[in-house]
Amino acid sequence: MNAISTSKRTVIGGADNFWLFHEKLGFDLTHPSSPESAPIYPRLTLQTSKTPVTLAPQKTAVVVIDMQNLFLSPAMGREKGPGHAAEQALLEKCIPAARKAHIRILWLTWGIREEGLRSVPPMFFRNFGLTFQPESNNSAESTSSSPEQKWRPQKGGIGKPVGKVTLEDGTSIDGGRLLMKDQWNTGLHGGLVSAFEQGMKLTPADARFHKETHSGFWGGNTEFAEYIHREGLTTLLFAGVNTDQCVLATQLNRDITLSCSRTLAAL
Repeated sequence: MNAISTSKRTVIGGADNFWLFHEKLGFDLTHPSSPESAPIYPRLTLQTSKTPVTLAPQKTAVVVIDMQNLFLSPAMGREKGPGHAAEQALLEKCIPAARKAHIRILWLTWGIREEGLRSVPPMFFRNFGLTFQPESNNSAESTSSSPEQKWRPQKGGIGKPVGKVTLEDGTSIDGGRLLMKDQWNTGLHGGLVSAFEQGMKLTPADARFHKETHSGFWGGNTEFAEYIHREGLTTLLFAGVNTDQCVLATQLNRDITLSCSRTLAAL
């Protein structure tokens, strides 16, 4: 990373991709055409825990990752936890703040296409098709006095039927095929559904995308990546589950400038 100081302002980055930094004003992520260009308006300054960060709302999007039924619904055996706290924070704080600032929201969840099953890496079939369980001491194969942890096949897996699930209101529905596109288990969870529907009526409108691995950028020119490039989005604020998996993978697998605001990060 290059840093060039001009009086009180520091240019961080290269000629085509840079931030501006001021000791008092903090980071400027509005991405003008050059460091000498006039300030971009409208602009929004976030007071973070360390230093202010200024964004251009029209070039910014909140990316909500994997807030889907498979990972959040009680019908899938999900108990209340950090993911639900993140969901509540989104509905009560993040989404209203983004709407007020005219920042669009991009909804990204698993949603594998039929043809995509051919290229999903084996590690994901392992993750969703095997479970790590202790081996019983009574097993004929056991030669140790203490249980051993072994990978064991489990029912189902990517592309396999989830079966019938019972919703909180007692309704029984088909859960669809695991992690496949346009299935109940890959649909947005709870109040996020109406939040997305409301966002579709706004300008700029929300957009919905699917991914076939941890990262929304994996596989080259994905629909998600093409949209970001086409719309001129240069700053992404991440939210969702899980922070150490799909949220992190999408951030690290980027091909544009990304920034993660602590106030909007996943819990």
